[in-house]
Amino acid sequence: MKTQLHDDEKVLFEGKPQQSVAWYWVLSRLWHVIILLVIFFLMVYFNPGQRQVMEKMEQGLFHQSLAWGHILPVIIIAIIVVGYFWFRKVSQGYDYVITDQRSILHYGFISLNRRVIPHNQVVDVNIRATLFERLFGLGSVYIDGIGTMGSQMMMGSRRSANNTTRLEGLKLEQCEQVMDLLSKVISTKKH
Repeated sequence: MKTQLHDDEKVLFEGKPQQSVAWYWVLSRLWHVIILLVIFFLMVYFNPGQRQVMEKMEQGLFHQSLAWGHILPVIIIAIIVVGYFWFRKVSQGYDYVITDQRSILHYGFISLNRRVIPHNQVVDVNIRATLFERLFGLGSVYIDGIGTMGSQMMMGSRRSANNTTRLEGLKLEQCEQVMDLLSKVISTKKH
């Protein structure tokens, strides 16, 4: 997506989430579904009363190869494969642009969103990378603008608003690069 720049605006960074972010998103967001399926399987398979029903089903309606022990891995693999392609498509809709005046985030697949934070309103920039993200070599840069809970607490306001922009799925080196760029730009804007 092409970003309209102001006349005197200069692009400092353009990026997209890495391809490996699709695997990270699948495993980090669908693990609970997979665990629930495994628990369901264990409850059904090891319940003595239910086991007799399953054995009758295997003899009658279902062939031996379609027993729950064979169906569950197929369901889990299907969820992972479909999830991977879904998140891969979603991640292609993300664009990050950092200029000398503002940070712009385009994101979305079904509904498109655009987020802009002028650098003169930025109060904090930080990098976060969970252990799971670090296994994939990924991290996120969080840009907090005026109006976020932390900045309003400093100003004495009790109201909370969400004015945090997250650039997720970047390589850790890119996170460092973005943070350095923003720190330099923000320090010149405030002086």
